[in-house]
Amino acid sequence: MKVADTHNDEFIELERLLKKARPIESEAQDLRFVHEAIRAEQQSAANDDLSAAERSFAKWTVLHKYLYARPLRLPEGLKRSDQWRLMAKTYENIGDHELADWLALQIEIASNREKGISDLRERRDGPCFLILLEYVGNRKRTALAVLHWVKAR
Repeated sequence: MKVADTHNDEFIELERLLKKARPIESEAQDLRFVHEAIRAEQQSAANDDLSAAERSFAKWTVLHKYLYARPLRLPEGLKRSDQWRLMAKTYENIGDHELADWLALQIEIASNREKGISDLRERRDGPCFLILLEYVGNRKRTALAVLHWVKAR
């Protein structure tokens, strides 16, 4: 498969997600669930590894569902760093520090590349939303692996 085909497939995937997006009416309720999961993770006891692992997995699961249900198409013609800035602005209401830090990193990487500064950190082409969704899905899988590991100890 050529790179152009992969790039086109990503946009087809984004269109598929946009067609099945959740209605705006559920936004406040769904965001409340996300905030509750984030708060619960932050309040987990430092000495209780199982509780912390469970809450971390719950947070990433709720966050993944929230984002998956609300795909975002960015305006065409924006510089890559501006695309990431718009993503960060759109999802700042989530209030998760790790997600905000990751989005800030994406902005920095894109800005460096636009200035011609070589950056060896990982980056991908394609719709920013799909990259964000992949990141959150990977964090959810990592949290699940940690949970299984803590339970097995």
